[in-house]
Amino acid sequence: MTEQTVPQKPKSRGRARGSYEISTELRMRIAQMHELGASLKEIARTFNDEGIPAARGGQWSQSTIRAALNQMGKDTGRFRIVKDVKELILKMHRDGLSAYRIAQELENQNVPNSRGEVKWYPRTVGRIVKGGTESVRH
Repeated sequence: MTEQTVPQKPKSRGRARGSYEISTELRMRIAQMHELGASLKEIARTFNDEGIPAARGGQWSQSTIRAALNQMGKDTGRFRIVKDVKELILKMHRDGLSAYRIAQELENQNVPNSRGEVKWYPRTVGRIVKGGTESVRH
């Protein structure tokens, strides 16, 4: 009996170095916008509106912005709340409002969440009040 061998695929080395790079100027702009409080979605929308192609030539998305920030060592935590908003939430909580009522108030006052949308969930408010997993933008 002869032993049969199965042909093996060559191992992929991933994308070529530098093939989908974002310019230093654009990286600095992403970091600056993020530090000033722009959400990942807002940054992506701005670049798409300005006609700036993403690294692969397509559209920008939250995940492409997140990847760029992560490559620069920047925090893109899920519950990234502006410091003033966190203080407002904590004040409302101290005043006796429930997480549900705080969420309603934030929406009524058009306060954007971590995604830049005016939509708040009581569970998110509760996590912020408990000092859970969110990070704070100054």
